[in-house]
Amino acid sequence: MKAPLKILSFILLLCIFFTVSPFCVSAMQEDENEAVKLTLDDAIDMAVGYSYQIQEIEQYIDSLWETYNNQRQYWNMLQQQLEYIELYNSLYTRDKNGVELEPLERMQLEMFRAMYGLTPPQLSGIDKFNNYIKPGEFSCYQIYAQVEKARNQRSLINKTLASDIRETYNNILLMKNELAIQKNYLETYTEQNKKMHKLYENGLISQFDVYSSDTALMQQEITIGMAERNIQNMEILLKSKLGIPMDREIILESATVKNTLKLHSTYDYYLKRALSEREEILSAQIDLNNRSRELDVVKQYFTHELLTERIDAQIAADEAETAYNEAVLKVTVDIRTGYMDVVSKYNDAILALKDFNNAKKQFNSAEKQYEAGQIDFNTMLEYQASLKNSEIEYINAVYKYNNAVDRLNTASGIGPSYSVQGGLQ
Repeated sequence: MKAPLKILSFILLLCIFFTVSPFCVSAMQEDENEAVKLTLDDAIDMAVGYSYQIQEIEQYIDSLWETYNNQRQYWNMLQQQLEYIELYNSLYTRDKNGVELEPLERMQLEMFRAMYGLTPPQLSGIDKFNNYIKPGEFSCYQIYAQVEKARNQRSLINKTLASDIRETYNNILLMKNELAIQKNYLETYTEQNKKMHKLYENGLISQFDVYSSDTALMQQEITIGMAERNIQNMEILLKSKLGIPMDREIILESATVKNTLKLHSTYDYYLKRALSEREEILSAQIDLNNRSRELDVVKQYFTHELLTERIDAQIAADEAETAYNEAVLKVTVDIRTGYMDVVSKYNDAILALKDFNNAKKQFNSAEKQYEAGQIDFNTMLEYQASLKNSEIEYINAVYKYNNAVDRLNTASGIGPSYSVQGGLQ
């Protein structure tokens, strides 16, 4: 009786599998074919997760921590040995001078004699430094300094990725804005072209006017085609940075880039912030602090200034100070360059807005003149083209300025520097 039940159960499982699995496969295929919707934050998170640089720096930090923990254990052992030797010397001296030791102290004294011999080791300051301080404390601090610098490097990589993705993402939005403007003008050119053909059929305009209208329409269609291809190329670039398959469609959920000018702060604000947060300066400060601390310790054990260890420590501290000053100078120049560029782009945006407003007035006037027969169709088209170009130039100028402000904000943080970043210049 059990065998038929097993067969029946097996048949039932097969039926369920062949009935359900097509739907599961279909659902998976639907997910794979579904467009990927991306906010800017989503795109940045994906880029960070996909970046091999982040993976490498994480592995490097983990390995440093492992090395540090091992070195810390070794340092603790050296410290304990040094404490034992110092305690042995103290107990030995007291016992030798006839001071009665407590039972526990007597046990410790006998233990130290078994460990180190009948008399305690006599260590000079140089012996302590070379055998205990340098291999223990110094090595530990040096490895921990590497950990701190690697953490700063990780933050810098994160910010660099975020900045790069933001520019690529916003470039696509900008291109789509411009494409929408071009399509609006295409509708205008199309309507104009229809009217021109009717006027020509009625003998009211020349064939040259029709030809001019046809040419303007064709040029606008070519412009739109090129803009669409540029958007596709930029989307391919974004997908490659996020690890999205090339055959997947992406939808940017931010509708548009802002056409309003962001406010930028003062030069002093950016410089002060950069001097306290930039990765180059933080790393140089870590090295300087570490070398300065080492020099102070060396001076305690090597009192003569001409000893090799003292000279080497002084040279290392001086080099670290020089590197720090160079980092400060480099960051200062970078922030000054970035701030001047921001101000320049702000002035460009203001000028582009004036040009755009003037172009609107001129085109409105040209339309009225054309309707009154005071100018020909070609002249009116020139004003229309000027209006279109000035509108796009204004949008571009605003974008370049806002992008420059974002880049300067990033450069005045941990980085990357303003001068090495990409984007529209």
